[in-house]
Amino acid sequence: MNNTTIEVACTLFVIAVFATLPARRKRQKKKPETRKTEPLTLRWQTSPSTFQPEPQYWALANTLVFNVRNGCAWDSLRLDASADETRQSLRQSWGISDRATLLEQLHGVFTGGHRQALQPFVGHYAGLPEAAFKQEVERLREDRELPDEERRESLWQMQAARDNRDGVQSVNFLAWDMVRFIMLCQNGLLLDLIDEREARDFILLPSLYLQRDYKSWLDCADQFMRARGFWAGGDPAMIPTQEATREVIELAQRDPHSPWKLLAWEMALPAPQWLFVSALYEMQLLAPLSERERGEANEFELLLDNALQKIHLTDLAR
Repeated sequence: MNNTTIEVACTLFVIAVFATLPARRKRQKKKPETRKTEPLTLRWQTSPSTFQPEPQYWALANTLVFNVRNGCAWDSLRLDASADETRQSLRQSWGISDRATLLEQLHGVFTGGHRQALQPFVGHYAGLPEAAFKQEVERLREDRELPDEERRESLWQMQAARDNRDGVQSVNFLAWDMVRFIMLCQNGLLLDLIDEREARDFILLPSLYLQRDYKSWLDCADQFMRARGFWAGGDPAMIPTQEATREVIELAQRDPHSPWKLLAWEMALPAPQWLFVSALYEMQLLAPLSERERGEANEFELLLDNALQKIHLTDLAR
């Protein structure tokens, strides 16, 4: 491959990445972010003395990075939070206003999320020859069609990937997506966009992948935090909540009643009943893939399609 071909390939990569990253970031980031001023505590809805391990608690032990920071009980599937504030936040940050838009966002986060762009983005800039990297930086600086804030954040991400800032080159961005999937399910339950039976089943899917890809509670939470920091793109408005996330992780490590101490990372988790797939299918948000589409699908899309094929065939047989 000659230098011209390499430059063209790099240019196409940058166009593809920057066509998705800023838009996704702006849609899913609430500005300005603020952290609660009260001291962080690991609140319980139940009690550590009567606690019994259940699959839903395994999932919720991951979203404590959100819920403890927001002053909610870590073990409450239905968040003890303001429904009005949650409704406004979902609308502003995610474009979620009803069951259909919730399911649509859950599907997107599960099958691709931010990791679909961020993972190759980091790999690209980590391995790019120095001359080519400087060319891409200069090209982005001269792009006047990009808003200043998006240009600044994108340049920050390029340099962070290049410098391996906060060890980002070794980050598996799956945690950032799957923990947010569980968080969205909790928010959806609070607003009655899904019911409790659905919420319990939905959160099994990301839990199985988190358990597969990470070694421990700390490993998963640490990679979540580093992924979040990279996604934020050096935005000063995100610093307070990033610091609070770090404090929550430290609290979960040292608290004797932390779920991280009461639940084994390797806890046996049941297979889902595929209520997520059924919900998507019923809302016409998911259809069986063609043979060609299956050949191009990623493992998450194939997983859903395999489950859907069974549901679809059952429907046809009725």
